[in-house]
Amino acid sequence: MKKIQLDSRLAAAASFARRGKAFADVGTDHASLPIYLVGEGIAPRGVASDINEGPITRARINISGAGLGEKIAAVRTDGLSGLEEYAPEDVYVLGMGGELIWRIVSASELAKREGVRLIMQPMTRAAELRRGLTEGGFSIIDESLAEDERLGDGRIYQIIAAEYTGVREEYGEVELILGRHNIARGGEKLKKLADFAAEVLLTRARGLESASRDATPERKLAADILAAVKEKK
Repeated sequence: MKKIQLDSRLAAAASFARRGKAFADVGTDHASLPIYLVGEGIAPRGVASDINEGPITRARINISGAGLGEKIAAVRTDGLSGLEEYAPEDVYVLGMGGELIWRIVSASELAKREGVRLIMQPMTRAAELRRGLTEGGFSIIDESLAEDERLGDGRIYQIIAAEYTGVREEYGEVELILGRHNIARGGEKLKKLADFAAEVLLTRARGLESASRDATPERKLAADILAAVKEKK
């Protein structure tokens, strides 16, 4: 079987896999992650799902080509609906907007099962995803940052791992944007993420000020974001 080479975003998500655990890859991307996890012997079996038929057709072709049809199912479904029968313990929801990821997670009882770990990678609105998780009784147990240097666009991807505890956690605005675990670790990727987040806020502030509106909250949050990173140097 030809080895799968994951890009830095998927590799960072795969690093949260727990050896020997069945998985679900929701919104699968050509089944690259499932094929990697099973092919490398990290997971014994799994299911790849998507709401659209096209990605599922491609996933089935790739899974069959890898000779893993007996170990990886590919099903068309909305979010986590119907995936309970596969008993996944590591659930990946990658490459979607943060608000959509939270809607998928919050609508599922599977996500709240004991022993289930969620590994999520929001393309946008990571703060909204963290807000939903922490206010909804999920504990963010770890995070990481990834950068695909091949693209050369400087984009930093955030990967968030969480488990349901039923306990609401309190996060500040800076922690929601950057991630508590990411802030604790620091590093160059965190600085890039902070610089981008601060610039978005400052651009918004300039727009408000040009319309003679108060932009104090935006400027303060931008300063707090940069200060949080500066403290880690």
